[in-house]
Amino acid sequence: MFELDGRAFAFVVEGLGTKSIVARQVLEHQGINRFGEVAYDTVAAIVNDLCCVGALPLVVNAYFATGASEWYRQSERSAALLEGWRRACGGRGLHMGRR
Repeated sequence: MFELDGRAFAFVVEGLGTKSIVARQVLEHQGINRFGEVAYDTVAAIVNDLCCVGALPLVVNAYFATGASEWYRQSERSAALLEGWRRACGGRGLHMGRR
C-alpha cells in the first residue's frame, strides 16, 4: 500500500486456495462447473480487502494455484475460470461505488 496525493493505493495478490478445492470436488461429484463463480468471488475478495483499508484498486491480480499445467487441458473448467474473472473485472458486477 502507498499514498499519492493524499489517496491510498494498494496491490493485492489473492489465491484461489480452498475455493478451488471445493469447486473441483463439486465438479467431480456433482458434475457442476463452479469455477466461474470461484473467479468472480476471488475478484470480490480482492476489491473488498482494498476497500476495507480505504485503498483504490489499481490492479486486480490472482495466483491460480491449479497444481500443474494439465489442469488447463479441461477447457470447460479453465474457460469458466477465465470468464468469471473477466465478468467480475468488466464492471457488470463489481461497481466499487460507481455506476
